[in-house]
Amino acid sequence: MKLRTTENLYNALIGSDRIGDYLKEQKEHLRDEMSLHEHLETLIENTGCTKGDVIRRGEIDSSYGYQLFRGVKHPSRETVIQLAFGFALSVDEAQKLFTRARTGALYARDRRDSVIMFALNKGLTMREANDLLYANGLRTIGSSE
Repeated sequence: MKLRTTENLYNALIGSDRIGDYLKEQKEHLRDEMSLHEHLETLIENTGCTKGDVIRRGEIDSSYGYQLFRGVKHPSRETVIQLAFGFALSVDEAQKLFTRARTGALYARDRRDSVIMFALNKGLTMREANDLLYANGLRTIGSSE
């Protein structure tokens, strides 16, 4: 099934007389309330990665990484970028992760985000992405601002 555009959903919402009817009719097009750590568990199942692999490839502190997977800690946008590289996600999958984490999505108009999106799209490692960022005079992933 093809998801409806946000504009289509908005128009259906505005045209609806009762919110209950709208929620029932659009159920398949609306986000569910899966928590971030539940989404991370789903990614573990779907990718076949181990938590340790994701933490290592994302260069995330081990104890902090496991706290993220348990839902004890909530990541910053920067850590979500690290998770995306740890899972070796596509740009679309990474954007879903940003949505679940309720952090700003990658934005193609932003130079740094563009390089990160390029690296994800090409299947580069975080180290390779950081080399590209550094070569273009941009802050590397995981470094302080």
